[in-house]
Amino acid sequence: MSYTARLMTLIGALQGALLCWLWDTGQRQLWPATEPMLFGALIWASVVVPPAYYLSENTGISSRRRTLLLTSIGVVYALLGSYAGWMSEPLHADDKYRDELVGSFNQVVAALVAGFKWPKSNYSTMPCMMH
Repeated sequence: MSYTARLMTLIGALQGALLCWLWDTGQRQLWPATEPMLFGALIWASVVVPPAYYLSENTGISSRRRTLLLTSIGVVYALLGSYAGWMSEPLHADDKYRDELVGSFNQVVAALVAGFKWPKSNYSTMPCMMH
């Protein structure tokens, strides 16, 4: 197994463990579930950052730029989760948040696409751009 595959497997396992732990604390009303701002931040960041890492794996951007991008995404979504917690409704399993998660996923994809270094090429050679 390559280094990248092992790292992605480890990230997925850590994400699963974190989300299971957060779910368990929510069910038993233990810390951090008793702190809505922290709970929301942990949930939102743990849902968004690993897929952002997976999607940015083969983008070709530099390691420094990728780290900055993933850190920015993590901070933004932790702040959004804190705000949701501050509003006394951290991410529950209600259907009303499903559209927000889909929107979040789309924002992550858009940020990663914007981070690509597009090659300078003649677009007429691309099949979809031919006249």
